[in-house]
Amino acid sequence: MSKFLTGTKIAILVANGFEQNDFTQSQRALLAAGATLKVISPDQGLVNGWEGSSWGHHFAVDQTLSTSLGADFDMLVIPGGERSLNKLKTTAHTKRLISSVMNANKPVVLFNDASSLLEHCGLPSEVGNLTNVVAATAEEHSAAVAAMVEFFSGAVAEVKQAA
Repeated sequence: MSKFLTGTKIAILVANGFEQNDFTQSQRALLAAGATLKVISPDQGLVNGWEGSSWGHHFAVDQTLSTSLGADFDMLVIPGGERSLNKLKTTAHTKRLISSVMNANKPVVLFNDASSLLEHCGLPSEVGNLTNVVAATAEEHSAAVAAMVEFFSGAVAEVKQAA
């Protein structure tokens, strides 16, 4: 994979209980493309992923949501995960960050049920290029992540994984 995202700053917005597979596959693909990633969370220190039917691994938080600015990033990735999304919905900083990125026409990639954040925040769900990818298998999920990386120049991509 070429390093076409070198110099690009990408925020990954999570809270405890995010879908670990969405996070790790995105992280690998974006790092392989040369991007600089920052894990943003309302929590400090570590956040815990959700894998299958139980808690997954812990990941370091690079920056708190309350101090994050959309202007500092070129793209926003939001993994799915009901627990994570419910926590993100409890703070106005979530709407502020997502709105800032969307208003600047920067790409926002939503995995699975992360699109519920747009509705909760009163943000439009059909902006620019909206892409739906249904991924029922690990191979399809990997392909969806690759499509997400290639979609970098678009406005909003919604990547869904079938249950």
